[in-house]
Amino acid sequence: MSLHGQSLMDLITVQGAWARWRSPAFPRSQQSLTSLADEKAVFDILRQINAQDTLKGSTPLMHAIEFNNSLKLIEALVGAGAKIDAKDFVGDSALHIAARENRVDVAKYLVGIGAKKTEVNMEGKTPLEVAETPDMKAALA
Repeated sequence: MSLHGQSLMDLITVQGAWARWRSPAFPRSQQSLTSLADEKAVFDILRQINAQDTLKGSTPLMHAIEFNNSLKLIEALVGAGAKIDAKDFVGDSALHIAARENRVDVAKYLVGIGAKKTEVNMEGKTPLEVAETPDMKAALA
């Protein structure tokens, strides 16, 4: 896979399997860049770790959650510096999006690393109030 000319958003939304780069979230055997064009391309992409898209203000972490990418990728994004409490244009955090998308695994992970369960979006709702399923509500209680 070539990274030249691709943004982090492209890699997450189109090529969600992207995750083989240097991160403590991956075993040493997977920390190889041999299949990537070069390290510079990876670092160019990582500089975009907290960039917000112009449509909704979503970050790469938010896109990874919304587009049902693996927990490993989400852990890697956080390990690379993604801000877990960043908000999009409607005030949703990554935890709000995980709650809305019923990503229980992601919600538990985010809460476990300190995501704020009491943050409210522009509708005045916390992630728990956005949650619809009993499993998600239990994870956020």
